[in-house]
Amino acid sequence: MSTDDDATAAPLLEDRHLARLLMTTWALISGRAVPDAPPSRLTERQLIDFWADDLLDADAAPMRRGSHP
Repeated sequence: MSTDDDATAAPLLEDRHLARLLMTTWALISGRAVPDAPPSRLTERQLIDFWADDLLDADAAPMRRGSHP
């Protein structure tokens, strides 16, 4: 791999790392499991199901601010 290839590949690896970091963080917050496939291979429905924020319901709002039931 040449230096030009390295320069092109580096942002892709950073994007993948960032995507995994964000998904892992959301999984910890939401209690959802991190999908087994890389984000680029997930369907639109899988992405919506993972990222949908059901914590925005009025009943769940206090939990979002860090209070415990």
